[in-house]
Amino acid sequence: QKRAQDANLESYMSFRLCDITDRKNVMDIFLSTKENTNYFVYGLHCCGGLSEAAVDLALTLGAKFFCVSTCCFRSNDHLACLSKLADTMASSSSVVTKLPKMQTEVAIDINGDETMVAGKNSQYYSEQVEHHIDDRDMVSSLAVLVGSHGQHRGIHVLNDMRLTAAKYKCQLEGKYTLKCWQEAFPVKYSVQNRILVGTLQTNKP
Repeated sequence: QKRAQDANLESYMSFRLCDITDRKNVMDIFLSTKENTNYFVYGLHCCGGLSEAAVDLALTLGAKFFCVSTCCFRSNDHLACLSKLADTMASSSSVVTKLPKMQTEVAIDINGDETMVAGKNSQYYSEQVEHHIDDRDMVSSLAVLVGSHGQHRGIHVLNDMRLTAAKYKCQLEGKYTLKCWQEAFPVKYSVQNRILVGTLQTNKP
């Protein structure tokens, strides 16, 4: 905020301190802004699940652009909504691919918080979710193991999973089309050097 004042940008910017887990309060803040506002979401070294919360906020707002620098992968798990959605995606795709004729109903919570499965294949879904969670946990451990041979591959894979889940969420909701990719900056500045970048376009009715 001080830097904005020094650059004479104070009249173009506002600053709010809030808890991102309080979604109602966060949305009240943003929705109280002027109409026709273009949203841009930036995050600098958002630790663990905070990266996912930042991307999810961009999707909720229909932000024109987001740029989130990720950091760590084993913290703020309560905010890791995209990872939880990815777990659900893995279980659903497995059943559709392997057992296309089985009669099973699945209800997906759009925030990835909960999966409800009804029918005789519930145990199969549960097992697939557990397998995916275990795999994700192992890759997360690799991604934070500084200096390990596969650290950067682990970081890349986990961020790709996050973006895939974000695109899936947009497809389910049908309001926006998401184009997203990863960027990187020189590792000399940080070993956690991957950035999630995306643009959202409103779908025509």
